[in-house]
Amino acid sequence: MKKMSSIERSSPAPETDEGMKRPSEKRAEAPDGGWGWCVVLAGFTVCFCTAGTIRSLGVFFLEFVDHFDTTYGKTSWITSITLASMYGGGPLASLANRAVGPRCAVMLGGVMSACGCMFASFSTRVVYVYLTLGVMTAVFQTGRK
Repeated sequence: MKKMSSIERSSPAPETDEGMKRPSEKRAEAPDGGWGWCVVLAGFTVCFCTAGTIRSLGVFFLEFVDHFDTTYGKTSWITSITLASMYGGGPLASLANRAVGPRCAVMLGGVMSACGCMFASFSTRVVYVYLTLGVMTAVFQTGRK
């Protein structure tokens, strides 16, 4: 009979290929139930669309100047009002979250933002674009950020 050293006696049995696991090993479960990556993807999509709306205004700049027959200065107010409304609308978004809850506030913000973009497509004067795209779309996008 072979004598075992004290190290061999105190070490736990190694895991074998037959699927035996050590009793101390447990697989940790995600605290969010595994939905964390869906939330990250949704957050990325919202930020991507929100920033995309603002960045796309530069593409339409010359078209706005030609379509509304206005100056560069008046047309640049579209982007300026949009950014100011988006960043200044934070307190309004906070109030909406507290009043109706975050899920309802996000849904309301998405619908109203889409309506603002749709109404802007029917604008006949640049002032209407200020109000629809600049204010309505941007303020309601704030709640989704």
